[in-house]
Amino acid sequence: MSGEASMRRYIRRLTVAVLCCGLLSACGTDSRSPTAATPPVQPQALPQPTPPPPGGFTVSGVVSEVAGGQTVPLEGVHVEDSERHVFVKSGADGGYTITEVAISSFGGAYIYFAKAGYTTQVRQFPLTGNTRVDVVLVRQ
Repeated sequence: MSGEASMRRYIRRLTVAVLCCGLLSACGTDSRSPTAATPPVQPQALPQPTPPPPGGFTVSGVVSEVAGGQTVPLEGVHVEDSERHVFVKSGADGGYTITEVAISSFGGAYIYFAKAGYTTQVRQFPLTGNTRVDVVLVRQ
């Protein structure tokens, strides 16, 4: 019986040792003595986005193409604010301006550029103020 009692004591001690090791490992592996608690991090207020002016923001730029190795203005390009479906045509200098551009659900704008015979492009970008977007269309 002493062998059985000895075995029970051994198992109890082993169980206690395993439990202690588990508790100690849950406290971390740092063997240094405890230090003072670090103060909680104070949340920083995020800067508020610039609200659009009463009429909204303006997106403008130049649409061009590469011809004969040179970038040249492209007239008559359909440039559309895809949120409001408002469009303008680029002028002889390739310039365009869309006012009151709608801010989409992602906080930016989608502008669509199209002209027959050219590959259509869509530009998606954050809209936090008046923005310039220049585009080069590629002939198909």
